[in-house]
Amino acid sequence: MSERERQEAEAQIMADTLMIERSECALTWAAEAKGEVIDFRSDTTAQAVLGLQLVNQPRANPSPGTSPHAELIGREGTGE
Repeated sequence: MSERERQEAEAQIMADTLMIERSECALTWAAEAKGEVIDFRSDTTAQAVLGLQLVNQPRANPSPGTSPHAELIGREGTGE
């Protein structure tokens, strides 16, 4: 496996893991809404619990050698 293939596979695994964590968190939140008490797993990411999405965007006036600007947005793009 080339370095690029390894990086792509790792990125896909991370995206899949986050999607599963979000689904698990949605079930936990739904149970809480019904009055049930279920704790989130201790290793659940804050991004999944809070429903945040990390978006990388190019900088408006990039300096040479700078990386893209990262911004957290609320609950799957709703802006909350």
